[in-house]
Amino acid sequence: MYTDDQRIDHIRELQEYLRALSVMDERYPLLGVDGIFGPETTEAVKTFQKIADSPVTGTVQRADWERIVREYGNLLLQIVPPRAITPFPDPNFVLKPTDRDPLVYILQVILGAISNTPLAVTGVYDAATESAVREQQLAADLLPTGKVDRITWDYLAALYNAR
Repeated sequence: MYTDDQRIDHIRELQEYLRALSVMDERYPLLGVDGIFGPETTEAVKTFQKIADSPVTGTVQRADWERIVREYGNLLLQIVPPRAITPFPDPNFVLKPTDRDPLVYILQVILGAISNTPLAVTGVYDAATESAVREQQLAADLLPTGKVDRITWDYLAALYNAR
């Protein structure tokens, strides 16, 4: 059985979605979230229907709800930061000179972005890459091995993310 509490929760959810849309698009009226489907909510729904080129009724049919949910989801994609990748495969992994690995491409891009010296992005852990790694290790008071372990990787990643 559909309870009054469930109905109020569903109205609140609708209001939250429409309010979020109003923050990003000034065509929507700013809507309070109170769980009451009153005149403000009706007007917000009508505005949504006009913008969506749907029949303007002020009531929410299934197609309206699905479109509101989709628009809200699209909004979240715009405001939520992208998911970060964690390419470093294992805490014990070490990237070293002469390695040919997709991770070397990423390392070279990071080093090129944080260093004063341009670095060719080749995917091969060459002498220039090793030298750039040593330079960064020295700057961080790390042992300048020229190899990239997890500590060096985390340091380089933090520098890259901070720029």
